[in-house]
Amino acid sequence: MNFSSSKSFLIPLAFILFLITDYIRRTLYYPSIKELLVTSGLLIAISLIAYFALRQLIKNSDTSITITTIGLFLLFCYTPIFSFLGECARRVAGGGFVRHRFIMPLTIVLATCLSLWALRNKKHSKVINAYFSLLFAALLIYNIFAIFGVDRKSKQGEAVQARVENTGSVASVERITLGYKPDIYFILLDSYCSPASLRKYWHVDNSRFEDHLKELGFFIAEDSISAYDSTIYSLSSTLNMSSYDDQISGTDAFGLIEKNSFTKKLIENGYKFINLSIFDIWGNRKYYDSSYFNEAANLAERILMDSLIGVVKAQFIDVEKALNAQQLIVKELMDLPGRRKMTQRPIFAYAHLMITHPPAFLDREGKRRTFGLLSAAGYKQQIEYAGKVISSVIDRILTSSSRPPIVILQGDHGSRIGKKEWRQKEQFSVLNAIYLPKNDYALFSENISPPATLKLVAAQYLNEETPIR
Repeated sequence: MNFSSSKSFLIPLAFILFLITDYIRRTLYYPSIKELLVTSGLLIAISLIAYFALRQLIKNSDTSITITTIGLFLLFCYTPIFSFLGECARRVAGGGFVRHRFIMPLTIVLATCLSLWALRNKKHSKVINAYFSLLFAALLIYNIFAIFGVDRKSKQGEAVQARVENTGSVASVERITLGYKPDIYFILLDSYCSPASLRKYWHVDNSRFEDHLKELGFFIAEDSISAYDSTIYSLSSTLNMSSYDDQISGTDAFGLIEKNSFTKKLIENGYKFINLSIFDIWGNRKYYDSSYFNEAANLAERILMDSLIGVVKAQFIDVEKALNAQQLIVKELMDLPGRRKMTQRPIFAYAHLMITHPPAFLDREGKRRTFGLLSAAGYKQQIEYAGKVISSVIDRILTSSSRPPIVILQGDHGSRIGKKEWRQKEQFSVLNAIYLPKNDYALFSENISPPATLKLVAAQYLNEETPIR
C-alpha cells in the first residue's frame, strides 16, 4: 500500500469512528474500553478484507477505498437509514408503507449502482474520497459533542428519584408477617408505558385490563417513571433497588443484572429462582435470546444487529424464535402454580416478555402480522393483546396458588416510538402494578418508581434495610 492509498484508507477508519459514536449517540449505550477496542478491531478487519479484495479486482486504490466506504456505509447504517425513512413516512402518511421487504432490495440496488458509478468514474475517486473525509469528520465531531452533552438520567427520572428519597426511611417500614414465604412473580412487559401515558399520548383506552387488575386486588401506579429509557440500565436499577450516582457502561449494567441484589436476597431467604428472562442471573442461564429486539450483550453484537445482514437474520430467522419464546413463557407462567405444589421451597419467577416491544409482530388477537418499524397502530394492538394474555396469566396464578403470592407487573421504559414532541417524556414512563397478599398499599404512591416498588416489597416481606439511593 503506497502513501497515497494509506492516506485514503483513513476514510474507512473515520467511518468506523463515526459508526461507533453514532450508535452510542442514538442508543445511549455506553460501552467499556474493552468493547470499544474489540468492536473497532472487528470493523477494521472487515474494512481491510473488503479493501484488499477490491484492490486485487480493480487495480485502483482510490476507487477501492470509495467502493469500500459506500459498502460499509450502506451495510452498517441500514437500521438508522430505515428508522429515518420510517420517521419521515410516519409524518407524511403514518409510516405503514416503510417495510424491510421494500427497503432491503432498494439498499442493495443503491449500493450496486453507486459502486458501478464509482468504477466508471475512477478519475473522480480522489474528489469523492475528499468529500467522504469532510462528511465523516463533521459527523464524528457532531456525535462526540452530542454524546458528552447527554446525560442518560432524564429530568423526569431525577424527579422520581427525589420523590422516592422523600418517602421516608425504609427502616421505619413495618414488616408484614404472613406465616409463610409468598411466591413472587416478577413479570416485565418490555416497552409498556404507564396508564397515564397510554391515555395522554397514545389515546388508548386500557380500562378493561386495568379494571380487571384492580378487581383482583392490584395496585396500579398511575404515572410511574423509570430513571432510564433502556432495558439494561432500567432493569439493573430496578433489580438492585437503586439508581446510579454516575454513568456506567453497558457491560457493567449487564453485570449488575446478573448479580442483582433483589434476586440474591430471595435466594438467601430460601427461594428457588426460575429464570424466564433474556439475561443470565446468578448462575441461571437466560431462557431465550432476544436478538430480534436488538438486546445484545456487547457493542460489536449490537452494531452487527443494526447492519443489513443483522436485520435480514432478525426478520427471517429470529422473529419466529422470538414469537415461540413468548408463547413458551406464557405457558410456563400458567403452569408454575401447579408445579409449585411439588416443592416446599417458595419460588421467585422473573419472566421477560417482548409482546409489547416494537417492532410489532402480533395484532390485537395475537395473530402474526408485520407492522412498520415505528407503527403506532402496531404498538396499540400489541398493548391490547398483552392485556388479554396477562389477564389470563394473572387469573391462573391467583386461582391456582395454594397461598396468595406477590405479583409484580412492570415495564422497563416506554415505547420510544412516539411523536417527537412528546417522545422524550413517554419513553421514561412505565407500567407499574403490584398484587400483595394483604392488599396493603399504603406506602405505594401513584408515581412510585420500579426500584422503589421492589425496595418496599423487600422491606415489608424480607426485612431488607438497604437504603434507596
